[in-house]
Amino acid sequence: MGTITVTKTLNVDAARAWAALADFGNIAHFHPGLSGSHLLDGSANAGVGAERRCDLKDKNYLVERVRDWKDGSS
Repeated sequence: MGTITVTKTLNVDAARAWAALADFGNIAHFHPGLSGSHLLDGSANAGVGAERRCDLKDKNYLVERVRDWKDGSS
């Protein structure tokens, strides 16, 4: 299994950015490349252990799991 690391600079205040990231299952609300997203059954809602499925607009999908979480910093 591969690992992807993404770094992105956002033009919003930190509290707003972290609130969006903490709503882990709902990334499709602001990610333009997704047609939908949801938490996987039995997943934590946020933080380490949270898992989601991201449905891509091309009909493929990704499954993501949080392996490290430092609230408000990384």
